[in-house]
Amino acid sequence: MPPAQDLRSASGNGAGGSRSQAKAKAKAKAKAKAKAKAKAKAKAKAKAKAKAKAKAKAKAKAKAKAKAKAKAKAKAKARYSWLLLPLR
Repeated sequence: MPPAQDLRSASGNGAGGSRSQAKAKAKAKAKAKAKAKAKAKAKAKAKAKAKAKAKAKAKAKAKAKAKAKAKAKAKAKARYSWLLLPLR
């Protein structure tokens, strides 16, 4: 049995695999993992941003609704204020 062949297969890359190949493979795996992590982080950030935007929109809508209600109430009060005059 040739010793070189034996050493190569002992490095854990199957027959004919080299150490540098294993290193490159590990590096690529780590890079892919980092890319996936960054993608997930960006997705989470976008989701949070969208949630915050929706919350702000809902808040603004509620504020506008309350303002409109108050305005309508004041208008109605002003419309019938003359009825209250003789009661004073």
